[in-house]
Amino acid sequence: MKRLTKLETRNGPKLEQLLSARIGEVENPDDGDPVITDEDKSLFRNNCTQFLRLLLDALQRRFGDAVDVLTAISRILSVESWPLTDSDLDDYGDNDVELLGNLHKVPLEAAGICIGARLIGEWTSLKTRVVKRYKTN
Repeated sequence: MKRLTKLETRNGPKLEQLLSARIGEVENPDDGDPVITDEDKSLFRNNCTQFLRLLLDALQRRFGDAVDVLTAISRILSVESWPLTDSDLDDYGDNDVELLGNLHKVPLEAAGICIGARLIGEWTSLKTRVVKRYKTN
């Protein structure tokens, strides 16, 4: 959600590259005519902003407070976005795991899983093993 919200006020890198191109830098490969004009850029940017607002509103209506939980889950499961250095990995995802652990505290404790230090310890062990196993030098 935060990334989408940022895009309401700031272009992503590819869109910025396109919008900063001067007329004639982006040409139709078939006839060499400009593909995008300043008017096209303005219209496209306005449509992007409107689309993002509608998307954010729909996500908020659909998921409400669960957005934080979904964000936490996506950060944990998105292994390709994990930091690769030990110092950056140390605290990565800890708050997300705590949030999810507290959300499911009752069933976890009923299953004999202690919330708190043990949960974070298991998370630290897992993320360290995954990064060491799959990182490329």
